[in-house]
Amino acid sequence: CFPVTTAKYLPKKWSIAVKEHPGQYLDYGSYNYIGRSKNFYRPYAGIPNLQFVSLDIPHFDLLDQSKCVACVNGTVGWQAMVRQKPVMVFGEAWYKFGPGVFPVANAFQCKKALAEIQKGIVLSKNKTVKWLTQFLQNCTNEIYLTKEEAEEWGRKFNASKTVSEIKKQLLKMLTTNNSFY
Repeated sequence: CFPVTTAKYLPKKWSIAVKEHPGQYLDYGSYNYIGRSKNFYRPYAGIPNLQFVSLDIPHFDLLDQSKCVACVNGTVGWQAMVRQKPVMVFGEAWYKFGPGVFPVANAFQCKKALAEIQKGIVLSKNKTVKWLTQFLQNCTNEIYLTKEEAEEWGRKFNASKTVSEIKKQLLKMLTTNNSFY
């Protein structure tokens, strides 16, 4: 669980604010809740520099006041990258090789990413726009990130095809030009 790993290597005087996804608390009827039991939160109870924050706290206020963002693969990582905030991604995210994004698969990579972030990395809107522009220019197929977007263009949404195309283009970018990472 990435908050525990992150807390272990967190620089002194830093703290972790965990904000759950609102979807954790939705009732999906016969599918039950996708949320977590109280037992899920027990490992976090003894971490002094970790606190859970209310869903009522504005999302972008937290993001803008942070030194970095850690996530599994969510939109918050993408939003942080676009806002020139360092991001630690602990899962699979299409933007995980973008500028200022640190893919983390183990404790060593977590420690290394936090050390780099603490030193201060310079992120710029230009670098982000350049990375995203190249990514989109290299896409050979249409990519729709949501069902609604696909329908707006009169197309069918295919999540597997979208993910496959994004991975293919990221791999192409990384093997031909690694100046973004």
